[in-house]
Formats: sequence, C-alpha cells, structure tokens
Amino acid sequence: SASPEVPFFLRRADPDDVDTICAVFDHLFGDDLLAEQFANFHGLNTGALRSPAAQQRFFVSLIETCFMSVTFEDEDGNIAGFAALDDAPIQMMNTVGAGTDWEDWFQKTFQDPSIDNKNALWFSCLLVEPETNAMAEMLRTTFSTMLELEHLLLFVPANTSEEEVTVLLQPFETHFQQLELASTFSPPAGHWAANSADGKRATVLICSRSDIITPLNIRMAKVEDHDNLAAVFDAQSEVVTEIYGEYFIAELIEAQNEENKALVAEVDGRAVGLLCLTSDVDINVLAQCFELDPYDNLLKPQVMGRVREHAEAIWRGELDASLASVGDFLQVALASIDLDALIEPLPRMDDGQINAAYLHSALAQQEFSSEVGETVPDFGKVVMTLLWQARFTEPMLEMGSTVDAQRIGECVQMFRELDFNMRKEVADRILERWEEVQSIFEATRELLQQQAEQAHEEAQQTSTGEEQLSTQQPLEEGREEDSEEEEVPAIPVQVLFKSLMEEQEGPFSQDLLAKMVMCLHWWANLNLESPVKTVSEDSLE
Repeated sequence: SASPEVPFFLRRADPDDVDTICAVFDHLFGDDLLAEQFANFHGLNTGALRSPAAQQRFFVSLIETCFMSVTFEDEDGNIAGFAALDDAPIQMMNTVGAGTDWEDWFQKTFQDPSIDNKNALWFSCLLVEPETNAMAEMLRTTFSTMLELEHLLLFVPANTSEEEVTVLLQPFETHFQQLELASTFSPPAGHWAANSADGKRATVLICSRSDIITPLNIRMAKVEDHDNLAAVFDAQSEVVTEIYGEYFIAELIEAQNEENKALVAEVDGRAVGLLCLTSDVDINVLAQCFELDPYDNLLKPQVMGRVREHAEAIWRGELDASLASVGDFLQVALASIDLDALIEPLPRMDDGQINAAYLHSALAQQEFSSEVGETVPDFGKVVMTLLWQARFTEPMLEMGSTVDAQRIGECVQMFRELDFNMRKEVADRILERWEEVQSIFEATRELLQQQAEQAHEEAQQTSTGEEQLSTQQPLEEGREEDSEEEEVPAIPVQVLFKSLMEEQEGPFSQDLLAKMVMCLHWWANLNLESPVKTVSEDSLE
C-alpha cells in the first residue's frame, strides 16, 4: 500500500508495536490535560491513561480486539502513527451493558438506511500528526483493500468540549463531514449516546468511499478509447507496445466477438483501465504454468473426480487403473469384432429378421482382453441396450423379438462414431437450446404430475364408499398434500426424449437424441438402459 506521493507505508499493527505507539501517544498527548481529554473522548475514565502501564493495556487491547488496526511507517521504517477501526463505536464498547447494536440509535437519529453494520466501520482510535498526509493514505488504503466497506464513521460524544474538538478532530477536518440530524430523538439518561447535561446531542462524522475513490463506470470498450488506454499502458511498461505494435490495443478492441470481449473502466468520460476476457482458453497451457488443483484444474467436478480416483488407484499400487469410461471400453470391444461375420451364420426368420435370443447368445460368446472383459462383462445385454438407445421410441428388445441386420450395423456405427469431439458437439447443440429443453421438461413434468394426481383420485373414488361422501372436503385437502409430497422430480427417459423430438414439435432430431442418450449412459454415468429409467433436469444438464 505504499504510495509514491505520500511518504507513509501502512501495515497491520502488532502487539510488539505497543511501546512505539505509546511513544507516539506521549508525543501527541503527553500533557496530562490532553491525556484526560483523549480518555474522556474515548469513553474512558478521565485518568485512565495517565500511567505508561495503563496506556500499554489500552493500545494492546485495541490491537487485539478491533476489527482492523494499522500503523503508519515513514520512509525510514519508523512508526509515525496508529489507527484502529471496529464494528461499533468505542464509546459504546466502553459502556457497561450497551452491547454492540448501534444501528437502532443511528437510524432513529440520522434515518439513513444506506449505512449499516455490513458496510461501515467506526474509528476507535487515531494517533497521527494533523498536518501530514497520513490520514489520506490511510483512507485510500482502507477503501482499496476492503471492497465491501462504504463508510468510515467517527462518533463524537455530546459532552465533547470545543477545546477537545479542536485537538482531537483536527486530523478529520479535511476528509470527514458531519452527518445532519434527521430527528429530535434523544436517548435516555445513561445511554452510551445520551445528550450532555446542557442538552447538546452526540454527532457522527463520516467519510464515504466515493469521497476517496472516484466511482468507475464500466462499459464495453471502443476503438476510440485507444489513445487514453495507450497512455495508461505506456505509463506502466513500454514493453507491450514494443512487442505488439503501436496500435495493438485498438486491434484487440476491434477483434471482439462471441469468444472475446473487452471492458474499460471510465472516470469522467476518460478510459483509465482495460479488461480483456476470452472463453477460448488452452487449459493445458494454464495447467503447466499454474497450480490449478484447488480449482479442479478448471475441469468439471465429475471429470476431476474421475482423475482423482485414478490417481488414488495408482498410489494404491493398482497399476492397471484406467481413466477410460465404460463407453471407451465398449467402443474398443465393438471395434475388435467382425460384426458381419458374427451375424451371417445366425438363423433368419422368413422376412430375413434375426431372433434377438440368437443374437444375444452369439454376442455373449465373444471374448475380449481382461481389462475390456471386466469393464463390459455382459456384452450381449450391453448391445441389446445399445439397440434400444439407437431407437429409443420403440420398446426394449426381448428374447422373442426380431431385429434387422442393417439396424444392428447402423447402431454399432453410430456408437463407434461418438469420439470426444462428436460427444462435445452433441452436448453443445443441446445446450444451445437449453431454455427450450427446460420448458419442455417442465411441461412434461407437470403433465405427468396431473396424470399421477388423476390416477390417485380415481383410486380414492373407487375405494370410497357412500358413507364417506361427507368427508369429501377433508379428503381433497389430503390429496393436495399428497400431490405435493408425490411431486415428480424426474421423468422417464423415453417420455422426455420423445417430447424433445422434432416430430413432437421439439427442437431436436431423433438421431441427435439417440446419440445424447448413448453419451449420457455410457460416458456421463446416467443409468438410461431402459425406457422406464428416469432423468432429472439437473442430471441432464
């Protein structure tokens, strides 16, 4: 927080600084009268700070208990000042039984809801030479480092004399202003903010963030901002211009598209800062340059979870552990067999169809390497699942069903084409129209809910005798409660994906949806192996 124009450096105060802080206090308030005025202003007994030991206890307490305490160091590293900020006025903290809820009194007195205990801090103590720039540096640093802080406040007790005001408030004159009283509210006698004996009321001085740090206007960058931004860049380093050319900022701004955006911070109509953003990021390069593990290496949580499981397996000595999904192993299995040679000898029906039982039996006899075989143990059942997923609008194949040889080949071909890029393309096309998916999902869920409620009502009516007609109203209320408890959170996959088809006025083709079912089941670990399996909106997304 050092500043070139201010010869002070701010840092967190430490209890070891207390001797030097006491020396600063002695320099500023060494006179007994001044020490008494200081103690009185801060809610202490008049003689509380007369002895060095009492002074040490007071300042150590501030350092250890205040929300933030800082020291001012000069260019030579000598402590030249001290400040303490807390979430309640020190006068309130030093009043027995007053608690820390200053907002009740504050709002009754000043009626300013924009100031509360979430965005304001109070000065508990300030030791600094009034004529120095230490206060300006302290305010700038505090507001710059505490982004949620909007206001700094100083409570001025009602019994503060004119002489005490002159001595104690001088450092606050330049940057603080007095809040205007908004009501005639007077706290009761004994209250920490009570009026003085002559009826004088306590006041509050305030310094707001906008008084110290000029508010920034953030907008999209324009090529016309080049001259202002070039001056900002050159003031910090000329290397950028030397490497990328004199007009690289204008070129950067002009090159904005869906993947690249540029924002500028503007003060009084002048661009003073530039932020360039891109979604086109090479994750591998970032991972090589930075420690990204705390951020899941910028991967989706479920993907990083698999990576960590793989790493743990390696550490356990499981050298055959693999990062591949079941879908990857299944693609290897299908690539290793000669499908035409496997299907050719199978008995055919009169119409050339193949009995599903024969197909299942032939597939089950296939042998694979140990790793593939362990991951895809029931190969016959797996292919039957694939055949349904490729035509998810139809029922599952049973042992008495028949299937066309061409359908088998087309299904296997579709699945084998689902490499990483194809799966990403499928996901991107679905997410591009995600709002439509959400709308259809909700409409389908509501329809199923209505059907469930209707079926429940019909069942109730069937089982209800004539003697129960008088209790119809309580039953209706009970049904409403039941329907709320039985809300349908997930939808059968066949019902949902039929609703998403173009034939049902949905946004996607059956071919794309079939690929999505395969991707979700074999790579995203969603169990979609049959028409009755359900999928929720969150898991689908």
